[in-house]
Amino acid sequence: MPLLDMMRKDPRFEVLSYNFTGKSKNITQDLLKEHFAAVKPDLVLCGFDRPEMVPVAYAAYHAGIPVAQIFAGDIAGGAWDDADRFAISQYASMLFVSGKAQKRRLEKALSWRKEMNDMPEIIISGATHFDDMSMSPPMAVCAVEGYNVVLYNPPSLLDPEGIRKELDEILKLIGDERTVWFEPNGDPFSDLVMDYIGSKERPNIFLRKNADRSKFLGYLMYCKKFIGNSSAMFYEGQAFRAEKVQVGVRNAYREPIEAGYARAGASKNISEGLYNYLERKNAGVD
Repeated sequence: MPLLDMMRKDPRFEVLSYNFTGKSKNITQDLLKEHFAAVKPDLVLCGFDRPEMVPVAYAAYHAGIPVAQIFAGDIAGGAWDDADRFAISQYASMLFVSGKAQKRRLEKALSWRKEMNDMPEIIISGATHFDDMSMSPPMAVCAVEGYNVVLYNPPSLLDPEGIRKELDEILKLIGDERTVWFEPNGDPFSDLVMDYIGSKERPNIFLRKNADRSKFLGYLMYCKKFIGNSSAMFYEGQAFRAEKVQVGVRNAYREPIEAGYARAGASKNISEGLYNYLERKNAGVD
């Protein structure tokens, strides 16, 4: 969002955004082909590692439209995200990464393109998470010292039994400590998570529907522990002193942002990289 907000305010760009999240079954190649033919975009920006973005990147590539990807080169574990992320990277002309490790990984993964002199441009931009860190602490909770925050998203590569085992591990970790537990992200088995935690009376656990970003960051600002498997633990979580406790297979391999890149500025780096690429393309410079 900070990147899109910046680009929408920049007169050099005309931004058209579409939310395909959760609609992958309705995204057909014919639909995308018709859409690209009507809009005629100069570039398609594919965010992150969502499965909905894979057919979009595929269609853009085969239509001869440059593809740019943000947060490329990450690895996480426990979910479809890793395969989807690198599938998008195969079609990209520009790759924005959060650090040096991700750049090295992409150079290895795309070595076949290097052999054909078709290596995409890889830019270390940092993480956009740090460009939007406004916080509005919920005072009722923050007035109580020593609470935990839990954010657990169901791993797409686990069955319900495996998810329940990981939830039991979190319950054991928090014991009777005061805990604010946030609703998961809507991936398959998200309902299972909320039903399982809410199936018994747990007076120390406060279940919360997804809060807006500023309120969620407010909870992180004052919590004692941040427990779960969300990538926020490795991004926004680094800005806070809370102890981070990663549980289970999802994001078990995700790397914290490297020193020097955990700061604001990624949105500006990405927008400048996109503008410079399009200027070179329009000028016929390879």
